[in-house]
Amino acid sequence: MPEYDFSDGFSQLEGTYNGSGDRVPVFAQLHEFAMQWNGISGKQFYSSPRLYVKGILNTVKAFQLDIPDIVWDAYNLEAEAMGVKVFFHEGQSPALDQSRPLIETEKDLVRLKPPDPYTSARMPFALECLHIFRELTGVASPLGFCAPFSMAVLLMGYDKLVMAIYEKRAFVKQVLDFLTEAVIAPYIQAAFKENDNCPGADGADALSSLPFLTQEMLEEFSIPYILRLRELCGERVVVRNWWGDAYAIDVESFWDQKLKISGGVLEVQDPDLNKVSPERVMAYAGPKHLPVILGVDQALLTEGDVQQVAQRVQHYVKVGSRQKRLVLYLCNLNRETPVENIRAAVKTVERYGQYDN
Repeated sequence: MPEYDFSDGFSQLEGTYNGSGDRVPVFAQLHEFAMQWNGISGKQFYSSPRLYVKGILNTVKAFQLDIPDIVWDAYNLEAEAMGVKVFFHEGQSPALDQSRPLIETEKDLVRLKPPDPYTSARMPFALECLHIFRELTGVASPLGFCAPFSMAVLLMGYDKLVMAIYEKRAFVKQVLDFLTEAVIAPYIQAAFKENDNCPGADGADALSSLPFLTQEMLEEFSIPYILRLRELCGERVVVRNWWGDAYAIDVESFWDQKLKISGGVLEVQDPDLNKVSPERVMAYAGPKHLPVILGVDQALLTEGDVQQVAQRVQHYVKVGSRQKRLVLYLCNLNRETPVENIRAAVKTVERYGQYDN
């Protein structure tokens, strides 16, 4: 028997995807909260695989979440492996040093050497976390990675990258080609090689969201490179965390774009979800028989009171559960998220998330 048993939660998640589940499963991104709750320093937590994984699992178990998500500071690892300095702050997740862009010119790009997933910076930390997760739970975990466009932003700076899109499009595409084929793909391939039955690679790409980019820019500078990763590594590569739905002129067309790279799952998060409405999301997803992930606002979970959290969660669960293909996601719990708000969210899902037969 594995040390940690989340078999019912994983069974409910599978049921969500195929329409056979009994209830709404709930999960959270909570690595910073878990660090704080377990009383472990930032440097130690984010560089010690066993401490990290057990810290996540202990937190998930204590708060009765269904599915453990061991995603780490996914925007940092590849950049750090390429030579960007990372600051480990006490009580916070790591942060990249962005005082000097790593890529400003074609010469900078030529000088870059691809990292080795087995030896470079904390890439081995991530691979070892996957091994330990499998050892402790009996289940394989997906790899978290930074998607190409978001990584380009982190290495070039937003203003300079957007300016280059207008002035040096070919150079931007050279950067994206390099990051896709020489940095990210080998990292994903190593994770798949080292972990039997790895369910996939889940890309972090919030920096591709609206209104930072237009939907036309997404078609040219984000989607093709994610699809290229799928060509190189397989269809298990997905990106689901674009936000900015409320900025779309035609939100359904934005969701069409999401589905090109999401593996057939539609994810919509607050604050956009609250503005667009879960009813509209489910009206789009229902005829397509899509599994849906609805994300509850990080700000609400941190700054709201128990009643506000419960009301928001109840609304989302009652609307989404009618189609029996809903997962509820608590967005990025941080070190300041009140314990009582997390418990209120989980209890509300438990109360209202049972599917009617």
